[in-house]
Amino acid sequence: MKHYRAIILVIANTSPLYSKFMEYWRSYMHSFENVKSFFLINDPSLCEVEIQNDDCIVCPFEENLVPGIFEKTIGGIKYVKHNFTFDFLIRTNLSSLYHIPRLLSFLDRLHPFQFAGADINYEHAVPFLSGAGMILSKDVCDILIKYENITSLSYNDIPDDVLISKILHLNNVYLSKIPRMNFIYNHFDENGSIPDHQFHFRIKNVQDRENLDNRIFKFLLKKFYNKESF
Repeated sequence: MKHYRAIILVIANTSPLYSKFMEYWRSYMHSFENVKSFFLINDPSLCEVEIQNDDCIVCPFEENLVPGIFEKTIGGIKYVKHNFTFDFLIRTNLSSLYHIPRLLSFLDRLHPFQFAGADINYEHAVPFLSGAGMILSKDVCDILIKYENITSLSYNDIPDDVLISKILHLNNVYLSKIPRMNFIYNHFDENGSIPDHQFHFRIKNVQDRENLDNRIFKFLLKKFYNKESF
């Protein structure tokens, strides 16, 4: 099996806004030999996981936030583990953009065992990994697969990132904080500074997303990847 330094799984759906974001992702996500990227989509009409358009893992679950995102995350992890070997898995979403060379440099500083990191949020003072961009070592992915049926029990109303974090807490996996740059408050300055080490950018403005999110994506794609044809 082919080995990758990182596999990126992108939570996706085909609504008009997010279809445009898929186009942005496709403009750069297949450009790195040691990184493999897939979109994760649900389709309840399927009986098993299918690969569509070479870069979409389509899972046989309902397309919803809870428990659909957790279910397709586990479905995607199982697929890539069966078909590839890898050191790290990044579980992110369409409202994110990654500077992949910087991401790879960051991964080079990590120990590829018992690692789980993301921006950290809190629920009742308990930390959990933000679902917008988790980095998981392969052995941590193995832990999650053991809980693939947990949503059929009493956990089918818990958001995916909170549920994943609960599972990791139960297995004594430390949650590391990884900084990201957020564009979420309807303010964007093209002349603002971006730290040289920053690799994850969260783009989800509160208002006028279609206009402002698209503008930010295009700006960052031009800045990082010299992409202009949108």
